[in-house]
Amino acid sequence: MPSAAPDASAANVGSTNVGPAATNANDPNQLSSGPEASTRSASPATSVSPPTGSVQLAQAIPPLIFFEEPPVLIRPPLPEFPQDPSVPPSGYVWRGQPGSQPGGPNGNYYNPQTQETLRPDLQHEPPLGPHWDYRAPDRGPWYRWFPDGRVELKT
Repeated sequence: MPSAAPDASAANVGSTNVGPAATNANDPNQLSSGPEASTRSASPATSVSPPTGSVQLAQAIPPLIFFEEPPVLIRPPLPEFPQDPSVPPSGYVWRGQPGSQPGGPNGNYYNPQTQETLRPDLQHEPPLGPHWDYRAPDRGPWYRWFPDGRVELKT
């Protein structure tokens, strides 16, 4: 009768083993592999010491934060939060549907020099509350500008 023992070379392919002694040579999150991995205790109270060697894992793979771009900070478009939506902010002109009133729901204030857009939404119900919708000159996403000075991405 043939032996029931698995081929030793097949046991190291992928991550087919389970339990505290399981290792995967392709997994960078494994702390160690080899004979010392099978001698580790399964007790949660046992601490695992990091591998010793010339380069530890944390030094070999820098955190992703170094590769991300810094956040874009959006400033309020005016020094003060406008309180009256019927009065155009300095430098802005009303662009709305025919017959719309300045500050109404069917248009925006547009600054032709800076290419910024403002739309009042001062009657918005809680939890959001009153704010102005703001679009930066790059014609990118809309933001909400709140009376306390916060500017948040409109989702």
